[in-house]
Amino acid sequence: MELMKRWQLKLSAQEQLRGKWGMMALKTFLITVIPVAGMMVLWMFFAFSSLFAGIFFQLTSAGIQRGGLHSNWVGMGWPVFMLILLVVIYIAVIIVMLALDFGFTDGCIKLRSGEDTGVGVIFGKFGMLPKIIKLLLLYLPLFVPYFAVCILASVYRNPITTLLAWVVLVCYIYLVIRLSMSVYILLENPYTTPWTAIKQSFYMMRGHCWRYFILSLSFLGWYCIALLTFGVGFFWLIPYMRMTFVNFYYDLKQHLLSEQSMQL
Repeated sequence: MELMKRWQLKLSAQEQLRGKWGMMALKTFLITVIPVAGMMVLWMFFAFSSLFAGIFFQLTSAGIQRGGLHSNWVGMGWPVFMLILLVVIYIAVIIVMLALDFGFTDGCIKLRSGEDTGVGVIFGKFGMLPKIIKLLLLYLPLFVPYFAVCILASVYRNPITTLLAWVVLVCYIYLVIRLSMSVYILLENPYTTPWTAIKQSFYMMRGHCWRYFILSLSFLGWYCIALLTFGVGFFWLIPYMRMTFVNFYYDLKQHLLSEQSMQL
């Protein structure tokens, strides 16, 4: 079976989205606004807590001591507690964002199958949170070297660290592309483990990374146009891109299955 061309993948996405653009834009708006609202509440909470900690520290330093609590403890313990709480809530917001994104992608998969999904589909994958967290934890070690080299290059600015940063960036992009099918695999096969999904994604994308990369770059013009609309255009661009990559996944899957059947 011959692989679909870029224009065919995009045309299929346009046909699948016909009459659904408004609903998909609303879903995109929600999966964007909900995490942003959570982050805004988080930073407001942190700002008010810091203000409260400063006032409380000044009062205890002036001699108002309650229950044997000393100003040294307040000056050191309270900020540390708030920092830990901030990190925990921040991680929670990221996990919620990933769960919403999984729900959005699942809606795209169902739309490709002809199912009519409402807004509620974006909240339908919170039951997969354990697997989403495991997948996130499996991703992190793969990308730690990239962030470490970026920090090194920013601290020690010389041609060697700059070259190293670019090399690691290319490796990072390659890894992202090789892992890109794991989300679709997990959504299509709920009983698959995250590690199995990663291995299958590596297998599927072997020899197809450049095709995926060029397909991603083909949206660059639309991306620039969306920026000119102060970001509003992304509410339509993201569904278009996501449907195109859903089609890429199923096209690649059918191609590999046909190759396997021919070899048997």
